[in-house]
Amino acid sequence: MGSRLGGLHRMTTNTASPGRVAVVTGGARGIGRAIGEWFLRHGHRVVLLDRDQPTLDRAVRELARPDDLIGVHGDVSDPTQVARAASEVMARFGRVDALVNNAGVAVFKPALETSFAEWREVMATNLDGAFLCTQAFGALMAGRGGAIVNIASISGLRASTLRVAYGTSKAALIQMSKQYAVELGNVGVRVNVVAPGPVETEMAKLVHSVAIRSDYHDAIPQGRYGTVEEMAETVGFLCSDAASFINGQVVAVDGGFEATGVGLPTLRRRLAEAGPQGATGSGASFAAPLSQPERIMNPTQPRDDAERRNDDSTKQVPPDRSSAGVTGGSPAAEEDIGTEGAGTEPRDSAREQDPSPPGKSRQ
Repeated sequence: MGSRLGGLHRMTTNTASPGRVAVVTGGARGIGRAIGEWFLRHGHRVVLLDRDQPTLDRAVRELARPDDLIGVHGDVSDPTQVARAASEVMARFGRVDALVNNAGVAVFKPALETSFAEWREVMATNLDGAFLCTQAFGALMAGRGGAIVNIASISGLRASTLRVAYGTSKAALIQMSKQYAVELGNVGVRVNVVAPGPVETEMAKLVHSVAIRSDYHDAIPQGRYGTVEEMAETVGFLCSDAASFINGQVVAVDGGFEATGVGLPTLRRRLAEAGPQGATGSGASFAAPLSQPERIMNPTQPRDDAERRNDDSTKQVPPDRSSAGVTGGSPAAEEDIGTEGAGTEPRDSAREQDPSPPGKSRQ
């Protein structure tokens, strides 16, 4: 298929199409590979950058696009390797029009058990890596236009358990993206963020227990995991001309997870109890009398005759604050599930999976 020089897959045919060039870090598998495939389908020439050489080689071989696709082996946390990768991309294609910083790593441990070495490993890839690649490839786009999309996580928008380093790195990545959006926007380069929720990848199928999936179902209005294709479509849109006035924004692709607090399981239960009529939005699902704790949170709900007869006695008894307001199930069950937005595939390609036991995961 071709020879390898300096980590770059040199193809026998060196004729380049006039299409745009997209660089995807962590591109060997999962979301990164799906993004690369999206760009190929839409006429781009693509560079997949990953530190997992065997998986990278396999992806390049399986995609079989020697004129339009190359794989570059490198670690995004290493400034020398990033600089070399940028030089190799320019030598092969002569331009860069889009950069997707998808590479990442996660460590899943209680906060006080996370070592400084583990903290630095996560920061080095998730934050330093995005910085280094944006410095290198952003400079190639400045003045001639382009787009950068950083893959963050719902963990960068809402806190969770077992990811003090991961969640912090993604929150920092979001803020860094806005900083770049302000400055690079002046030279024609837009910078945006995609924050995936749980995504159905091969790794997720292996590590997500029934309990974790049930927790997600209780917290995601759409009641399912996202797909790698849905993440890729969002990234592709942000890199396209259709998004030419979108800059400095964060798009959570999570089925409504980030927006959801308590109450979703209760809503679903009432819809199910109301039957098909209630599910159509007729309001029948809310016709059943509320319990006393629910009444406290809904004082305007019409009262039935039995409650009116007992009105005097209820006025004399202060509400039990230990039960008041528990209208949406246990907050711990719905919010502190400790599973959103974590990447668990080997470093440079994973996104949004969460292993059942605490531990370390590389992209």
